[in-house]
Amino acid sequence: MFIERLNNLLNEKKVTKNKFLSDIGLNKSSLINWSQRGTIPSGEILLKIANYFDVSVDYLLGKTDIKKDKPAAVSDEAWDAILKDDNKIKLVNLIMTLDREELLKASQIFDAVFPGLKDSESNSENSKPD
Repeated sequence: MFIERLNNLLNEKKVTKNKFLSDIGLNKSSLINWSQRGTIPSGEILLKIANYFDVSVDYLLGKTDIKKDKPAAVSDEAWDAILKDDNKIKLVNLIMTLDREELLKASQIFDAVFPGLKDSESNSENSKPD
């Protein structure tokens, strides 16, 4: 799974294997070990690769299909619900690639498509018993 994820990330980012290896300070033998022998890099190298591609180590290892770790503000229950739906996973991965300006535009669109949603959420939070 690791080598498949790595190859997909290289293709998505349009980075050559040589450039990738050079950028993280490894040689071709590392890639050969991962590809042909099915080995997995050490934790330190996995972290370098995850940082290079801006993904989580869990994503690299195939433990999750979501590319980044769960944001702290998201409840475990909500996160678990997302993980059960391929379309939601794709949406979360897409949202996590947006920069600040794109997120603001997306938020405006969301507010226009779902008017009053924020108001109804804050009202339901205020009506919860203490």
